[in-house]
Amino acid sequence: MSTSYKSRIAEFNCSLGEPKISLQKLRKLSFNGIPSEGGIRSQCWKILLNYLPTDQTLWATFLEKQRKLYTQFLKELIIQPGIAKAKLGLSREDVTFEDHPLNTNPDSRWNTYFRDNEVLLQIDKDVRRLYPDMAFFQRPTDYPCRLIMDPENEYETLRKRVEQTTLKAQTVARNRSGVTNVSSPLKTTVCNSPNEYEVLPNGCEAHWEVVERILFIFAKLNPGIAYVQGMNEVVGPIYYTFATDPNDAWKEHAEADTFFCFTNLMSEIKDNFIKSLDDSQCGISYKMESVYSTLKENDLELYLKLQEQNIKPQFFAFRWLTLLLSQEFLLPDVIQIWDSLFADQNRFDFLILVCCAMLILIRDQLLAGDFTVNMRLLQNPHLNQNAWNNLEQYCRSLTKYNKNVYVCTGPLYLPRMEADGKMYVKYQVIGANNVAVPTHFFKVVILEKFNGEIELRSYIMPNQPVATTIPLERFLVPIESIERASGLLFVPNILKRTNSLKAITSGNC
Repeated sequence: MSTSYKSRIAEFNCSLGEPKISLQKLRKLSFNGIPSEGGIRSQCWKILLNYLPTDQTLWATFLEKQRKLYTQFLKELIIQPGIAKAKLGLSREDVTFEDHPLNTNPDSRWNTYFRDNEVLLQIDKDVRRLYPDMAFFQRPTDYPCRLIMDPENEYETLRKRVEQTTLKAQTVARNRSGVTNVSSPLKTTVCNSPNEYEVLPNGCEAHWEVVERILFIFAKLNPGIAYVQGMNEVVGPIYYTFATDPNDAWKEHAEADTFFCFTNLMSEIKDNFIKSLDDSQCGISYKMESVYSTLKENDLELYLKLQEQNIKPQFFAFRWLTLLLSQEFLLPDVIQIWDSLFADQNRFDFLILVCCAMLILIRDQLLAGDFTVNMRLLQNPHLNQNAWNNLEQYCRSLTKYNKNVYVCTGPLYLPRMEADGKMYVKYQVIGANNVAVPTHFFKVVILEKFNGEIELRSYIMPNQPVATTIPLERFLVPIESIERASGLLFVPNILKRTNSLKAITSGNC
C-alpha cells in the first residue's frame, strides 16, 4: 500500500470520525474514489445516499429504528396464507368460506398472494442470473434472515414460494437415431447449463435470495412502479458493498441497509423506469437526447457520423442511463464509477458526461465502422472480448494440429420463459430497416484430422459479456440444438463425407 493511499485512507477516517460529518467535504473526497479498506466505502455510500444522517450521535437510534421497520415490512408483506404458527400447535388452517384459494375478494390474503407471485416470478428470474461471472451471489450469506428461517414463524422463503408456483416440465429430446432422451431440469449439471445453480440446504440462503427479498418488499411498498426488469442490476452493487463490509456489526444488517439505500436511490431515478414519463423533461427520452446534445458540443464529427447512420441514443443509452452503467463494466469497475456518481451533487448530469466520454473513447472505431459494427460495439462492447475472444483464439489454434478446420458462426433468436411460465421469442429491432438483435450467437467447428476422422464442436454464447473465468466447455451444446434453432443442417452434409464423426459435447468434454 503506497504512502499516498494510506494518507487518503487517513483523510476519510478523519472526515468520518467527526461528530458532525461535513457532507461537502465527504463529497469532494469521495468523487475521486473511495477506499474499500475498513468498510469506508460502505459508510460513505450510506451517507451519500441520504440514509445515514451526518450527525453521528443519531446513528445508533436511527439504525435501530430503520432495521426494526424493515423487519416489520417482512412480517406484513411476506405472507403464506393458510399456514399458522407452529408454536401454537396448529398446522394448516381449515379452508373457510371467508378466505380460500378461489376467493376473488380483493382483500383476500390468497388473492394478494397469487397477485404478488406474478411480480415475484419476474424478480426471481432476474436475480438468479445476477452477475453470473461472480460466485458471490450464489454463495450462502453468513446472516440468513432469522424471521424467515425460523420454522415457528409463518413466513416462507421466496425461493420455496417460486418452486411451489412454477411447474418445471421435463426436457424431451430425440436424437438422430430416433432414441428419445428424457432429462429432468433438477438434474441438469452446471456444465450443461451455466444459469442453473445448486440449491442450498434448508436453513441457508444465498445472497441472490436476499436481493430477491429486497426487490419484492420494494415492489410491494411501491405499487405504482412495482418491479421493472433491470432494478436487480441497480440493487446488486449496493448489496455487494454492504454485505462484504469487514465490520460484522454492519454486515449483519446489510439487507435492511441496502433496502433503504436502494429506495432512496430509486426515488431519484424512478422516472427512468416509468414508461408514461418517457417523453417528459424528467423522463428517460430527455436524458438520452442530452447524451447526444453533449456529444455534439464536444465531438461534432462523431455526432454527425452517428446521425448519418441513424444510430439513435435509444439503441444503447437507454440501458446505460437506467442501469447506471452497471451492465457495461465488471462489478469492481461499476463500484468505482458509483463512488463518483453518488458523490456528485448533480450526479445524473455527471452520468450523461460519463456516457458522452464513453462514446468519445471509442470514436476511432465508431468513425471507421458501419451501422452493424457500431451497433454491436455500442450495445455490447465486451462481446468480442473475454470469453468470445477466447473462443475465437481457440479456433485459430486448432489449425496448428488439424488438417483442416471449418468454422461457421451465426446469430440465434432463442426463447425464454416469462413471468407467466410460458416460453416466448423476443428480440429488439434497431434502425430504420428494423434489424433484429440476436439473443445468442453460435459457432460450429468442424475438425478434419490427419487420420481422416472428423470432429465436431458446437457452441452457443449469449449476446452479453461473459467472464474469461468461465471455461469454454460450459458453452458446448449438442449440434441438434443449433440445427433446430437456426434452421441449418450440418450433420447430414458431414456424414456424406465420412462415417467417423465424433461430436464433442459438454457431457464428454
